[in-house]
Amino acid sequence: MGKRYRCSWLCEEQGSKRPSFGCGQVAPCKNEIVSFVRNVRVDLYLRIFNERDRVLGRLLAQTDHTLTASIFPTAGTDSFGRLLKDYFYSASGTWDHVFSASATNAFRYTYTRRQALNTAAGAGTTISQQIGLKGVDTSFFPTVTVQGLAQLGGPQQRLQTPIRSDQYADSITMIRRNHQFKYGFEYRYASNLDVDSPSPAGVYTFNSKVTNSSLASLLLGRVLSASLLVSDPLHTRSDSYAAFVQDDWRATPNFTLNLGLRWDADAPRWETNNRQNSFDPTAINPVSHTPGIVLFSGRNGTSKYANDWDLDNFGPRLGFAWKCGEQWVVRGGGAVLYPGEYDSATPVDASLGFATEGSFVSSNNGIDPAFRLVNGLPPVSSPTEAQLTAGFGAAPSGTMPYTAVQFFERNRATGYLYQASLDIQRQFSGNWLLDVAYIGTFGHHLASPDAQSINQVPPDKLAQAAVEFAQSGKADTQVLRPFPQFSNVQVLAADIGNSNYNGLNLGIEKRYSAGLSITANYTYSQFIDNLDARNELAAFPGANAFTNYYNQAADKGRSGNDVTHRFIVGSVYDLPLGYGRRYLSSSALSSAFVGGWTIGLIAEARSGTPLSPVELMNDTFSFSDGVRPNVVGNPNLSRSRPLGQKLMEWFDVNAFAAPALFTFGNAGRTFGEGPGAISLDASLLKNFHIGEKAALEFRAEALNFANHPNFANPDTRRGSGTFGQITSLVPGNQSRIIQLGLRLKF
Repeated sequence: MGKRYRCSWLCEEQGSKRPSFGCGQVAPCKNEIVSFVRNVRVDLYLRIFNERDRVLGRLLAQTDHTLTASIFPTAGTDSFGRLLKDYFYSASGTWDHVFSASATNAFRYTYTRRQALNTAAGAGTTISQQIGLKGVDTSFFPTVTVQGLAQLGGPQQRLQTPIRSDQYADSITMIRRNHQFKYGFEYRYASNLDVDSPSPAGVYTFNSKVTNSSLASLLLGRVLSASLLVSDPLHTRSDSYAAFVQDDWRATPNFTLNLGLRWDADAPRWETNNRQNSFDPTAINPVSHTPGIVLFSGRNGTSKYANDWDLDNFGPRLGFAWKCGEQWVVRGGGAVLYPGEYDSATPVDASLGFATEGSFVSSNNGIDPAFRLVNGLPPVSSPTEAQLTAGFGAAPSGTMPYTAVQFFERNRATGYLYQASLDIQRQFSGNWLLDVAYIGTFGHHLASPDAQSINQVPPDKLAQAAVEFAQSGKADTQVLRPFPQFSNVQVLAADIGNSNYNGLNLGIEKRYSAGLSITANYTYSQFIDNLDARNELAAFPGANAFTNYYNQAADKGRSGNDVTHRFIVGSVYDLPLGYGRRYLSSSALSSAFVGGWTIGLIAEARSGTPLSPVELMNDTFSFSDGVRPNVVGNPNLSRSRPLGQKLMEWFDVNAFAAPALFTFGNAGRTFGEGPGAISLDASLLKNFHIGEKAALEFRAEALNFANHPNFANPDTRRGSGTFGQITSLVPGNQSRIIQLGLRLKF
């Protein structure tokens, strides 16, 4: 039995050490992020038993300590200062076996284990005790939102350890004449042990409803809303299953047809100790005698799963490639894709009843406070098993509610995407290639990244409240909500998302010849959806999609990631100087110093992303997720107006006005566009040969070579002091950076 081994080892350490939070920490004059990272990678190659078997292995390890310093003079009082300790380990192996010249099998296993410890600078301090907070854990700092001002504090501590994933995948490939068949399956195990303490000192919000100043409301202790949350340890689980079959049929020498079918299924979320809640919106609550009760997994006939299984997720695939003569190639295809059960991970969701938790909100938008800060947060405690009944968390009719409910709808569907593409390529002389392509992606039942409130006052009752307010000057709309016994009821990952993307791409490529290569692409596209997009390019708050639950059609508009025009070009050019090139090729001295230089360029220009107007103050008294203003003019200014005028005002703020009390504004979800962006990176490279086996590489790189600033979108929150103004750059935008390097190759 012969064995062959090949092993490679890569170890990298970078960063610098800083003192951890606590005694001796010095707050810098600006926000600073310091990372200390260790990376280890080991690749192992084995050929065992015989020539039919091959085993490949890989081990990855990384420890990452990131300390983000506080901005405010007192460390821990802002939302920036925190320490993140992230440990990541992954081991994988692949076993390839050859049955015959026309049949092979590939089995792959991957084990991943991660630990994420996230602690704010306010944890372990005595600031809350010094300012006199009551009814909370004073060893943490609170989160305080004074509308119109910067937030104080933030999530305090989250300890995830371990986060584990196991993946098993196997595929068989068989060749039969002009068909290549492939079959396979995949199973993924995922678990997360989580101890989450986002707000042990409380979250407090203040508005200007009575005092005309949110800051004055804070000084007077008039709390609009408040909450506290410290979860029990949660061990959440979810598995994924998939199987596929595919046939690549080469019908003729110039035409290939691809046919396939894939099945995907995700196990609904569950918690190993049944620390999970659900919600029945129709059952009558025994405490308030109104619809809506909280259910608990594994109790009284409730399933351990957050929602029902969705098993009919079959996604067909169809593709083709056609070579038309020597210069034309046409490719196209379509598929149905299932991106996953939920929008994101769900380790601490739907855990009501298994935490020290309380939620308090003013019943009339701040006219009467939820409570007075001087009296402290009303008492909250972790419930006992005996308290997990149908009346859990419900407030009797006419009393202040104190429980917010979040749950997954029982009959939710898995979202899916229809995707289609058509690509035409034409080869020209001189190594030039023209590419024209269309791609369309159409999503349905997509999971929302934001929780959606279903406890909004219905429109007919809202009109009734407006009449009562006009007569008495008061409006207690809490009792008019569908579930008045709760401070809020929200659906997690609601399957209401729809999206529509159409894009046309024009590409030109010059393959490397005569020392020059060029790749250029222009994309014209339109992207429409009805949900907030993850990682939106808007780079400023105010792009929320949810406003009026009873008029969800108004939430449809251009996506926050919609970029109508985008142009990207990359080029590498070997200057025609020196040995083997067009000029000075015979001079050894010139070749050594003047010749052999290579320049590179990467440039991008794009149009802006859409703007979304919202009202900072929600005066609908409906407890909605948001409200938009009324449009009373044309907000889009002429682009000939100097950007620096009036504190970089980007649009006409007078084109928007506050809607009347108890009403929603008529503004659409989006209007106009924010600033576009331009980036330009350049490089200069030369190799100095040292004998026959070594070379010294010199590299000069300039990032943002033109030193061009790219501005973030303006503030679109009407009522904010910076409404309509651009106050920052796009995250990640940096001034010109020039770096030089030498690398010895041998």
